[in-house]
Amino acid sequence: MDQKIIYLDYAATTPPAHEVVEHMMLGLNTVWGNASSEHMYGYAANHYVEESLQTISKFLGVEQSCLTLTNGATESINLALKGVMRAQTAKKHMIAITTEHKATLNTAQALAQEGFDVTFLAPNENGQITAEMFEAAITPETALMTSLWVNNETGDVYDIPALSEVARKHKVLLHVDATQALPHFKIDLSLVDLASFTAHKIYGPKGIGVLYKRDFPKIPMAQVLDGAKTELGNHVGTLANHQIMGLARAVKLLSSHYGKEQTQNEQRLEYLMKALSPFGVTRNGKENQLMPAIINIHVPDVYGETLMAAVPYLCFSRGSACNSDETLPSHVLTELGYSNKHARESVRISLGRNLLEYDFKRAVNDLVKSIDQLQRIAHAERGENVLPAIHVKGDINLKLLDRFNFQENNAFELKRDDVELSIKALVQEDQVAKLSIGLQGSPYILWFMNEAANLLRQQPLETWVNFRMNQVCETMETPQNELRLVMIIEKFIRDCGSAMKEG
Repeated sequence: MDQKIIYLDYAATTPPAHEVVEHMMLGLNTVWGNASSEHMYGYAANHYVEESLQTISKFLGVEQSCLTLTNGATESINLALKGVMRAQTAKKHMIAITTEHKATLNTAQALAQEGFDVTFLAPNENGQITAEMFEAAITPETALMTSLWVNNETGDVYDIPALSEVARKHKVLLHVDATQALPHFKIDLSLVDLASFTAHKIYGPKGIGVLYKRDFPKIPMAQVLDGAKTELGNHVGTLANHQIMGLARAVKLLSSHYGKEQTQNEQRLEYLMKALSPFGVTRNGKENQLMPAIINIHVPDVYGETLMAAVPYLCFSRGSACNSDETLPSHVLTELGYSNKHARESVRISLGRNLLEYDFKRAVNDLVKSIDQLQRIAHAERGENVLPAIHVKGDINLKLLDRFNFQENNAFELKRDDVELSIKALVQEDQVAKLSIGLQGSPYILWFMNEAANLLRQQPLETWVNFRMNQVCETMETPQNELRLVMIIEKFIRDCGSAMKEG
């Protein structure tokens, strides 16, 4: 690949700052002793860990005793939610929102399976989560309410000050996932009772996070992890000196970047949307405030994975990197009221500190070209250089079924200069019972359709409607001169499925 790779996925993770790496090397090479050991190596490690924890607590404006070191935001969230709820003797109810990160959703669902009462608040008709909705859901049994501070997929900023007022009014604990907030603005932990975040979103190392828990009045919490406790950082197990030092250095760098990055991201957001708006591209998100660094866009008639395949050297995503089922549309977007089709036609671009202005503008320019081409394909327009020339032709009739007693009730044809494709299908009870395909195209296209037919035959129509090329082949394995044609066939199959379903 001769194109320069441009990273546009800072919401997934950030590259460690070089100052962070240098400080971590000190922890690995020199300060490697066990911080709990009573000898010189232990004392040296203890000194650096203590210094690091002081740096972190000072930046956050809290006492060091309020911090628990974890292996990341997911563990922090688990400790907070499970710790609070399992410590309850009377109150067994908690409130969460359906647009949460899976770390919170899955933890809340696990608590529900344990017998706790969990209310999941879905966005209102405007796609928003309000303090009034939380207040209406509170009962005398409510012990805890939890929310994102900034949505990891859309950049929606939730009204934490208003949620704090509700929590204080009803004497309910408030936990926030501050993972996507801390990289972009100074968070006020006096508003909340518990907060979770991780280092690798703020140009620090992976494998370390923090749980904040206010120390007064004391919050009863059940122990979730068993093991030897350290005196530093309320941590179970041996302290990872280099990671703690890396986290501290990453936190120390934040303040100097906040204002500059906010202004820069706002300008880049404006530039991006101005360039893409002629193609009907809009930004997803429903709250009153959207973080400019996290940009979730809808590209009409272009599936997210198709756009990503067209510009593989641009590193962006279809949503959360932690979503285990990539075949499904984003649960965040569908919960906000967007259709499945809309969600599948959406991608997330997230901006960060290391993105050069020249690279950003080049990325925008390449996105413009690719979206233009892909929309032309989707609209069956033959523009100049949109489709590659295919020089090798072949003929095939895929004999995938017994032709006896076959009566077609659906027939579809795709005829272009470079491919002829016909599909005849017999549908019984929303399932393709029999299938016949005629095809003329290059050897690769013949292979692709043969594999696709094996997948689609005798399958529910939903399989056709949701068909994607990567169910048959990896994008990287598709010859570049065949990729766009495969995309056309992919959409043709989905359209056939939709037509059969409607018919």
